[in-house]
Parts: sequence; structure tokens; C-alpha cells
Amino acid sequence: MERAQPGDSIDQRLASLDPYMRWAGALSGNLRRFRNLGYDEEAARKLHEHAERLTKELYAANGRDMPERSAFEPLDLNSE
Repeated sequence: MERAQPGDSIDQRLASLDPYMRWAGALSGNLRRFRNLGYDEEAARKLHEHAERLTKELYAANGRDMPERSAFEPLDLNSE
């Protein structure tokens, strides 16, 4: 969102928002899939790895270091 400028055209704003809209659509689709088919550990692992890779790319593209503790930690489904 920091890339958006007050004078941006509608197309420029949509281009800036596109990654976030795609992310929201993918999250919604993944949640529906898990709800309909049940938890799939392999699919969840792949989603985790993909999210972590994209996060690292995003931080690097903006010239920032990743935080010490990642928000992407594997789910522990056995703890209650």
C-alpha cells in the first residue's frame, strides 16, 4: 500500500491492489477446500512453504529484513 500515490490512476491503484486481492481470493478458496475435504497435511505444508517464500520475496523487494520470529509457524494440531 505504500506504493500507492495520491495522483495514481484507477488502473495504477488496481495494479497496486492486485496482489492483495489475489491473496484474499486464494485464502478464501483454500479455506473452502479444507472445510469441504478436511484437513490435508501435505496441502497445508505446501501452502505454508509457499506463503513463507512469498513473504521473503516481499521483504526483499522492499529492502527490508525478515523479522526474527516468522509469523509462519506450522500448526500444532495435537495441542489443545
